[in-house]
Amino acid sequence: MLSGASHFWEWLELLHTLRRVGYDGWLGADVSPKQMSPSEAYSTNFLMIERMTAFLDRVGMDRITELVARDGATAETFTELTKGMG
Repeated sequence: MLSGASHFWEWLELLHTLRRVGYDGWLGADVSPKQMSPSEAYSTNFLMIERMTAFLDRVGMDRITELVARDGATAETFTELTKGMG
């Protein structure tokens, strides 16, 4: 599985948290591509993480932090984060 393929929201939360605490190091991913070459898996995985990071930029770190602080407001948070997705 590629990063975010099964646990998209958890990956967003991880990337948000790493950015919030100022982590600027490497990210690793344990992927086992069954239907693509290792180079395709690497480049696609990289693209997935880039797009999730771009999503965080579009929503904004302050807005995400505000939404996360509303513990228990899952429906509102999901609605807000998925605006404009279709």
